[in-house]
Amino acid sequence: MPASICVGSAALKDKFAGQPDLPAVGFTASGGYNGGVKLEGKTAVVTGAAVRLGRAIALDLAEQGANVVVHYGSHADEAAAVVRTIQERMGRHAIAVQADLSDPVRGAAMLFDAVREQFGGADVLVNNAAIYEPGDFGSISEDHWDRHLGLNLKAPFFLAQRFAEQFGRQSADGRTGCIVNILCRRATRPTAEDLPYTAAKAGLAALTKGLALRLAPSIRVNGVAPGEMLPPTGRHDDPVAWAEQTSRHIPLRRVGGADPVASAVRYLCEADFVTGETIHVTGGDHL
Repeated sequence: MPASICVGSAALKDKFAGQPDLPAVGFTASGGYNGGVKLEGKTAVVTGAAVRLGRAIALDLAEQGANVVVHYGSHADEAAAVVRTIQERMGRHAIAVQADLSDPVRGAAMLFDAVREQFGGADVLVNNAAIYEPGDFGSISEDHWDRHLGLNLKAPFFLAQRFAEQFGRQSADGRTGCIVNILCRRATRPTAEDLPYTAAKAGLAALTKGLALRLAPSIRVNGVAPGEMLPPTGRHDDPVAWAEQTSRHIPLRRVGGADPVASAVRYLCEADFVTGETIHVTGGDHL
């Protein structure tokens, strides 16, 4: 970003006159910003990366030069296809790792054991894996609650815990990391329906801010809250009809697709002075 867009180099010198030296990272000798984190050669872990939004995120990070750990729960064939695409089209290293994140502690440990064995560690964690099961208020069971809280809220916490352990062991080398949690527009604009899912995503929004405080300065933590991006799995046979119907209540009058979410994730991975933020990618549907 050119210095003139934000604060000119002369103004920076005046602003910080008599103050301790500015940190070297992110600043040029003249005080201008020199760009963010480069993903080339980094290792990214993307949960739920075999299909839908997770697949788009994994492929986009690989396009930027990252090696990718493609986590999946049950979509083994789709995960293998993502790995092949990353290896053959982008020329990056990728592996598929199965882990059951409905058992959050054990699943997180299994995933990061594989990361450590194959890559030595990771620089980026994208908590994308989630469950969404519609449920009528009067018939929601305790098991329904536990499934949504386990995968949508507990798993991101214990994955972040395992991710952060790397930096505790390696803090002397100055490494920094990034976590991006995939939320939902309902996290900040709840509806009266599907309350276990909504509550779990709202909890993840709060967790995002709490982790940003707890893990700074070594690890930045942010969120992306998508809106109506793709037809819900298994409930719409005609994607075109779904898009036409859904877009009527979105201010921008269109649905998003997966690419805008992947772009937002990439921005947060690269933006090294942003933490504790949530970007809504909804076409205005969260307003």
